[in-house]
Amino acid sequence: MFVVGYVAVFFMLAKRIYDGFGNSTHEISAANNLMWWMVRGHPYRFSLLNDLSYLGIHVELFWPVVAIVYTIVPGVYTLLFCQSLALGLCAVPVYLIVRRLWESEVAGVLMGIAFTLFPPIAAGNLNQVHPVSYIPVFLLWAAYFFYVRKLGWFVCFSIVASLVRENVCLGICMFGIWAWAERRPWKWRLLPLLGGIGYFLLATKVIIPWGLQGRTWHVAGYFTYLGNSPGEIVQRAVTQPALVLGHLLEGANIQYFILLTQSVFWVMPFGHWAVLLGVPDLAANLLSDNGGMKVISWHYQFMAATGLFLGATFTMKRLLNELR
Repeated sequence: MFVVGYVAVFFMLAKRIYDGFGNSTHEISAANNLMWWMVRGHPYRFSLLNDLSYLGIHVELFWPVVAIVYTIVPGVYTLLFCQSLALGLCAVPVYLIVRRLWESEVAGVLMGIAFTLFPPIAAGNLNQVHPVSYIPVFLLWAAYFFYVRKLGWFVCFSIVASLVRENVCLGICMFGIWAWAERRPWKWRLLPLLGGIGYFLLATKVIIPWGLQGRTWHVAGYFTYLGNSPGEIVQRAVTQPALVLGHLLEGANIQYFILLTQSVFWVMPFGHWAVLLGVPDLAANLLSDNGGMKVISWHYQFMAATGLFLGATFTMKRLLNELR
């Protein structure tokens, strides 16, 4: 019942905000344009890029699934509803994880509700339309099946999550490190690590360059203090760590970290390996000099917020056990 109420309320709120030009209408119109072309037989054509494919921006292979619904009921409201539905359904895997972890139905229900109202999640639901809003539900299902050790379902949801955007597979890699820390069998360690790395290389070395047709990937412009190309950025980050450290300690980054983590008591998420799922995006947001990546209500926070919430959930349980 909560999920139904959440979806209804947040969809209506998002609709009212959109109707009043109160959210990021540019981002929403871009998503709507992509869907408009896709349902008309031109997948990943994007008016804002002229002759370039949208795959030159991001490898978001989950859009065709959304397009099925969009074909039936085309329009921005459909995108808003699907986004609210995906984020509302996150309560289900959180409930299952916490119920098993805490051995409490009540705790599962409360934490499921808490996740959907977690500021980066709730605010992101109302501000923009992006495929990354589908990351939490699939990543949480992958986390649940990882926790209960059902490898087949874990792999399935990891694959689906990775199809949402190319960076998600880096979060999937973190399951391998988590499995390594728990001394799980090698299949639990190597499948997410090798699969995640393999897909990331496919996306960034094959698909995106094909879409760019020789142009520079726009993500390189998010780290201009380190260089103007991916290779230069990585080289300077490795050879000049003081430059990176100085950037991390800037006021904007400190404020961003405090605001993002205050709902989960700042350091609590970092007491468990589950937080690693959000570390790739959190690190990218902190390392970037793109101020938009530090806006709590924007789409950059969905994967980071998921990892932080799971880390806090597992850490809290461990602390309670130690206090008994």
